[in-house]
Amino acid sequence: AACPQLPGGGCVVLAQDSVLAALERRLRARLGGLRLGDPLDPKTEVGPLPPGTPPPEEVVQEAREEGAQVFQVPLPPLPEGGRRFYPPTLISGAAPSSRCLREPAPGPLLVLLPVRGPAEAVAVASALPRTAAAAVWAQDVTVALDTAERLPQGLVWLNALDLLDPSGGCAGGAADTDLDEALREFACPPWEQPPKVDEPLSPPVTADDPADPELAQAVAAARGAAPRWGQLPGAARARVLRGASATLGGGHETPEDSGDSGGSGDSGGSGGSLQRALLRWAALAERAGGAVQEVPGGRALVTRRPLGVLGVAWGWPRPLAPRLLLPALALGNCVVVVAPPGGGGPAQRLRKALVAAGLPGGALTVLSGSSRGSGRHLARQQPDGLWICGGAADCDWASAVSVPRVWGVPPGILGGPGQEPPPGAERELELRCTRPHCLWLTGGGP
Repeated sequence: AACPQLPGGGCVVLAQDSVLAALERRLRARLGGLRLGDPLDPKTEVGPLPPGTPPPEEVVQEAREEGAQVFQVPLPPLPEGGRRFYPPTLISGAAPSSRCLREPAPGPLLVLLPVRGPAEAVAVASALPRTAAAAVWAQDVTVALDTAERLPQGLVWLNALDLLDPSGGCAGGAADTDLDEALREFACPPWEQPPKVDEPLSPPVTADDPADPELAQAVAAARGAAPRWGQLPGAARARVLRGASATLGGGHETPEDSGDSGGSGDSGGSGGSLQRALLRWAALAERAGGAVQEVPGGRALVTRRPLGVLGVAWGWPRPLAPRLLLPALALGNCVVVVAPPGGGGPAQRLRKALVAAGLPGGALTVLSGSSRGSGRHLARQQPDGLWICGGAADCDWASAVSVPRVWGVPPGILGGPGQEPPPGAERELELRCTRPHCLWLTGGGP
């Protein structure tokens, strides 16, 4: 069984057909035994809805009218008449298009769906709207681990639920983060200057711009290549980067190939800097794995996954530095770059070398276009992440809201001419193009 948790507090249980009837009987019995009451009482299992939160009555009634079976536990006598309490509810037999699956509803609401096997459970869980976490129950640990690895949620429990780690962890959905990333929201690395408080961080909402078919096609191609490239082992991606380094080292690389034209300010020094960066990120891709942390009740395997499709809007008044793209590619992302006319040559040469070494078609696309507003154009194609390089490539809030992760790239992240990246820059780049995935394993912990 797989159990994705919805952000509003509800939950969806995906159970294999063979155990569905028995599981439904046990769920009804468990719901009937839940203790409702004061949330400050340690014995309370179900508390009231948050102030101002409407009860999910419309969602439940709509499911009932569509033919679903609804089981509700009568509310016991509660303080203040129980006005903000909602009875624990189980919905079974709901249609896949039902509102109770499309719109997360607050409160103790459980939706039970049958699936034929783990593959269908993963497909259904992937289609749910922004589920925050999931749990997998299985007798076969191999099946459980394989299913947990394929789930899109950032936090997955194995044969357990709601294990909380006070030292910090990660959560799924658009705001998935870990402790290392959370600290960066309140601190400023040495190569980044904090914004002035009197300067707007983004222009106001702008009018819709005409569709860009070339950009839309590039993002669609990147989405098609993302599963093939992102699911390759790190060693396989490292071989592609090393092959590209060997191609560029055949006497054909110039300073412009690495974005190291004079006065670039952020791209490193000699013609071999791109080759060194390729080899450095190839080694990191090979080492990228995870960490096992002891947590209450067991251990957690924390890894990082690629975002998917990353858009890069280059707005700085110098040729695009292709070294900036290497972390995203090495860690399994597909990249779509928009650079000013004449500024994407180095990145195009890098792309040819990577494709010759085995990079899938569509995994890296470099487009020429006006830098002004290029971030907005990219954001409206809804990539999984967006890097904005320079103010000219700015993006309004209305466009950026559809992108899970938006980053204004600081000019000094790659170091100055003839210099290696500053300390901590590689870790920063790694965090900006990946997301955490945490698998909790019960048992064996302190």
